[in-house]
Amino acid sequence: MRLFRITILFVIALTGVILLTRQVQVGPELAERGEALGVAAPAGSRLNAILTSSQTDAGDEFAAAIPVTMHVSELSLEPRAAELSVEQELDSPLSLAEQAERQQAALDLPPDPQIQIASAGPEPNAPILGVNFAALDYAETATNAPPDPEIAVGPNHIVAVVNVAIQIYSKTGSDATAVIPANNFFGTHPDCDEGLLYDPNVVFDEEIGRYLIGFDMGPFSTEGGYCLAVSQTSNPTGAWFLYFFHLNNNSTWVDFPQAAVTDSYITVTGNLFDYVPSPSTNYMGAKIWAFNKSQLYAGGAVVPQSATLGDDYFTMQPLHLHGVAESTWPRHGQRIYFLADQFDGAHYSLFVWEPGNVPVLVNEINLGQGGFPINVPQNGPGLLRANDYRLLDFEYRNNYGWLTQTVSCNPGGGTSNCLRWAQILLVNGQLGPAGSGTYGSSSEHRIYPDLAINRCNDLVIGYTKSSTSSFPGIWFTGRKQLDSAGTLQAEAQLKAGEIAYTSFASDPSPHRWGDYTGMTIDPDGLRFWYIGEYSKDIATASRWGTYIGAFTYPNCQPINVTDR
Repeated sequence: MRLFRITILFVIALTGVILLTRQVQVGPELAERGEALGVAAPAGSRLNAILTSSQTDAGDEFAAAIPVTMHVSELSLEPRAAELSVEQELDSPLSLAEQAERQQAALDLPPDPQIQIASAGPEPNAPILGVNFAALDYAETATNAPPDPEIAVGPNHIVAVVNVAIQIYSKTGSDATAVIPANNFFGTHPDCDEGLLYDPNVVFDEEIGRYLIGFDMGPFSTEGGYCLAVSQTSNPTGAWFLYFFHLNNNSTWVDFPQAAVTDSYITVTGNLFDYVPSPSTNYMGAKIWAFNKSQLYAGGAVVPQSATLGDDYFTMQPLHLHGVAESTWPRHGQRIYFLADQFDGAHYSLFVWEPGNVPVLVNEINLGQGGFPINVPQNGPGLLRANDYRLLDFEYRNNYGWLTQTVSCNPGGGTSNCLRWAQILLVNGQLGPAGSGTYGSSSEHRIYPDLAINRCNDLVIGYTKSSTSSFPGIWFTGRKQLDSAGTLQAEAQLKAGEIAYTSFASDPSPHRWGDYTGMTIDPDGLRFWYIGEYSKDIATASRWGTYIGAFTYPNCQPINVTDR
């Protein structure tokens, strides 16, 4: 992702990425790996075929990462320097011209009777809003845009991250810490001290009781990589181990990292781009890294393992596990599941991988054609960018993985941006009983969804919604386990937008709104927590704010969770 960093004295422009060529990587036959992992091969799958676009990265040579220790109470809360920063371009396997062509094709989509038309809620059995409060905003975060908010929740605390700041809250919404600049949080580690941080991740490991915060560092730099912090207990206001993993190399750099907790590893995926000067930087494939949990949590030396998919795939989403409190945490052992996006708006591939071996294709999934997202209107001047239809999450619950993304669709009155979601059975990559669906309405745009699933198999999806008659605000919908397949409930508003969104002069319309928002499930398996983005009426160069809300379904009972 291209970031522009504007200090008081000067501007450093980091070049953008446009695809001109493709390179195919050849991997070995996968049938024996499928048998070894006990994966059922569905009829018509390619599991027992030669998959020419995956490989294990046995040739990668990673130096052992040694952590340093940091305590939150010792951090400076003052930003390093007065600066403005705006993410100016989302890196893509498509050139700008190709993206424009797909947007134009989306504008010509015919009406689709399969689209579920969104309606106003909430319904009687809808998720109930509980604790909710204003969180990080532009004015508090060393002046960066867009925010890319994510959230993790443990027994007693909430950790929220944005570009480029961190704040910890109690579960009643009170501040447990002040806003912490990300450079200060990671500044104790010499390899993360001066680098450009972006694309934040935060997750909580229910099994062991640890928080993990990660930031991509050093775009378009051979010295860049991933800064990863691991809490030493389930109290995120205490001590942390800080790691730096040198994931960039002389051939490629990593963009759009996505993190997840698995049974034995912390996994991070990313998109790879080469260093050919803009505008001819090339997309080179998608990659996954596995970091041993036991070594991370002990503060030991860690050497990651990795595997690469060729450039037929884009944006891998690792499966994030849940279910410890209700004893449904899966015992996957060394196995890691992930989805890979074929970036055509229709086809997705479920893989299972044991580090040290080649990823195994479980099944290819066809969700039907979704259009490339289009620019989003608001009540006022300027448009918002909806980016593209890459996968935005892959969450585990009770033997299924759930995905979500933004696509464009035509509900009957012209093209708008819509939510798409699906439930996937992990053993064979087939749709689960909830099925899949596309949710939208004419002249209203829903973008950057994220989802979570409770212990009762109920779903909540949060997202941004905007139209010519409304400011960008935060909305949510959901479904109960026994709701009709392929359907969501009526939607409700969490936080209204307050003003037409504007941003830096260097970020003209269509403005960069973000890359993702964040939702997770509480370790109790009951409460959903969402951090979304809305246009906030603040007198700053970029008018974004974030807001956190908790939701429960009335008929799903809680389980007590204590600190570990």
